[in-house]
Amino acid sequence: MDISFLKNILRDYPKFWEEYLQHFNDKNSTNRYVIFDLKTSSKNEKNKLLVLSAIGIENEAIYIDDFIEIFIEQSINNPEEIIFHDLIKNKNHEKLSENEAIIEFINFIKNATLVSYNIESDIEIINVILEKLNAGKLKNDFMDIAIMYQKLKNLPDDEIITLDHLCDTYKIKKTGRHTAAGDSYIMAQIFLLLKRKLKI
Repeated sequence: MDISFLKNILRDYPKFWEEYLQHFNDKNSTNRYVIFDLKTSSKNEKNKLLVLSAIGIENEAIYIDDFIEIFIEQSINNPEEIIFHDLIKNKNHEKLSENEAIIEFINFIKNATLVSYNIESDIEIINVILEKLNAGKLKNDFMDIAIMYQKLKNLPDDEIITLDHLCDTYKIKKTGRHTAAGDSYIMAQIFLLLKRKLKI
């Protein structure tokens, strides 16, 4: 008899993950969305996490106070190794280990609906790190703003929608573009517009 399914049921999870799972047992549904962005480098190591940022939305409003930006410690500090749009040009930022960063992210998102651009690849990156931490996979519902736009415009699934195109379409200022914090805020604005148009 195959009892492999019991491994997940009987698994001992770390405390942060147990606390995360508790949010999904709450019978009161949440209307909180978390728009997030990851920046990675793949020059020497596939999907090496550099920085992540997230901002909350509730009641059709972006909450600036509901925000995190986390810079991740790098084993190689040569700026030439970190080529992703000057992401760490301010060396005064406090930096966390990759594990600490993901734990802080999990504590921040709780059971919110996650929103991003090309979100499935970002979720995959997070799940890989969670597996290293002996945790499970993300349980949050998620939405992709590119897919939302495709649905709104009745575009085919393989139609490429860039974030710059969405900014231009909806006249969103590109302040901070290509930084995790800037892109999170840009995506939050686009998400609210698409959400209203789609009447979600």
